[in-house]
Amino acid sequence: MIKILAIGNSMYPTMLDKNYYFMENIVFEDLHVKDIIVFQYQDMVISHRIVKKMQSKNGTIFLKTKGDNCVKADDFAVTKRMVLRRIII
Repeated sequence: MIKILAIGNSMYPTMLDKNYYFMENIVFEDLHVKDIIVFQYQDMVISHRIVKKMQSKNGTIFLKTKGDNCVKADDFAVTKRMVLRRIII
């Protein structure tokens, strides 16, 4: 298994700043609301919780994510190609 170092407090209290967490490989279609995923957005690697799973008219699946310690959800959708792994808590 691979570990990731959490930096920041967006996932507090579930994930603590400067602590390591294990990640696992996943099949994108098997992700669920409440899973914590690691994904790439622009030049950042982010660990946030899935709060909504959406499907477009053409069948493409998108994820809405949010940090546990954040007031609002992220202002972008997460696609299959952005997802790297799932956090094991």
